[in-house]
Amino acid sequence: SMVGLKKLGYHVELACAPSGKLIDKSNENGIYVNFINHFRQKISPISDLLAIHELYNVIKKKKFQIIHTHNSKAGFLGRVAGLLANCPIIIHTCHGFAFHDEENCLKRYLFILLEKIAAKWTHFIIFISEPLIIWAKKYKIKPRLGQKKIYSGIDLKEFTADKTDAGIIRAKYGFNKDDFLIGFVSKLLEGKGHEYAIRAMVSLRESVKNAKLVIVGEGYLQTRI
Repeated sequence: SMVGLKKLGYHVELACAPSGKLIDKSNENGIYVNFINHFRQKISPISDLLAIHELYNVIKKKKFQIIHTHNSKAGFLGRVAGLLANCPIIIHTCHGFAFHDEENCLKRYLFILLEKIAAKWTHFIIFISEPLIIWAKKYKIKPRLGQKKIYSGIDLKEFTADKTDAGIIRAKYGFNKDDFLIGFVSKLLEGKGHEYAIRAMVSLRESVKNAKLVIVGEGYLQTRI
């Protein structure tokens, strides 16, 4: 979306943690990156307050007319900073909520409350799926002006163009042709269930000796997994 906006003549900048693939992509497309050094994946009151301060300084200094936030935690911090800096238009894309129905009651209540509060500061929310709209309606998470459902764009050519034999691809990654592969594609974060898949593999390997688990993704649990 940033590349598209730039092509339309808008001045676009990114604010994010000082690491990750987004930085390389932004540099490749000539998009300036503002490093927010105190961004953390987990909740950390001190780091989160410092991150808000960093974001506030960036927004205030550069006088952005629109800020567009993503993800639950970064989206909340970004919207707090946008409110404090009197940003004229605040847009948030909801890719998911930081709570679910099986969550600890107190924790779920807190996250719902924060989402409801942040929505009051948000002029417009973009949802990437219908279930998220249903959840937002259920918990009365409503922006100031409106909302819209926009599905994430996926270039299917990335998945259909390669006609390479499966055996060659398996060999490339060190698997035998007869290995029984199970794929797990997800961010390497808590709550995704990687630990259950690994435990299940222990039992499965007792009866299916050639079973192998392929974990695809990145995140702060990579070393632990």
